[in-house]
Amino acid sequence: MILEALAISSIAETVCRSRLFKPIQKWYLLKCSYCFAHYLSLIVALIKYSTFYDFMITWFALVTLAVPGMLLIELLFNQLEEK
Repeated sequence: MILEALAISSIAETVCRSRLFKPIQKWYLLKCSYCFAHYLSLIVALIKYSTFYDFMITWFALVTLAVPGMLLIELLFNQLEEK
């Protein structure tokens, strides 16, 4: 689950912050990396778990575990932009 959360945080930050995805960042869904991580976690939880209880626990755990990774990636992006 930790690897999934790290993947979610890196995908969310990359899609919402990098210049590569600038043309699609105008959509509301892709403006906030925290919000986009919720949607990515929802997709992963829907694919992986079948019972409602496992799905809810996994969804919230993935979002919670993805936040520190997103903060670290955002810090790195800000340092790169300053240089």
